[in-house]
Amino acid sequence: MGIRLGKNQRTILEIFNAKPDQVIDTMVMTGLVFKKKTMFECTNSQLGSIRRALQKLAKAGYLVDLGRTPVNHGVPDGPHKKYVLPETARKLSQKK
Repeated sequence: MGIRLGKNQRTILEIFNAKPDQVIDTMVMTGLVFKKKTMFECTNSQLGSIRRALQKLAKAGYLVDLGRTPVNHGVPDGPHKKYVLPETARKLSQKK
């Protein structure tokens, strides 16, 4: 039996399924989940909540954590971790 998904986790998966080829970082995802006009309107509590949800989804295999480095996948650099769906991660690794 898999993990029981919380509200934020379900919302994150809905966002990824709507944009399956997109690489999304933690800060942008927080803005999308909480429907903020800019990602800088998010509180530290909201950011922490989404960070934990993303980490648990990655650990369960729903998402792949690309880390912070742009070198591996050609993703723009930034201070926040980036996540993708497993199928997208396979496509990115095949482009190398």
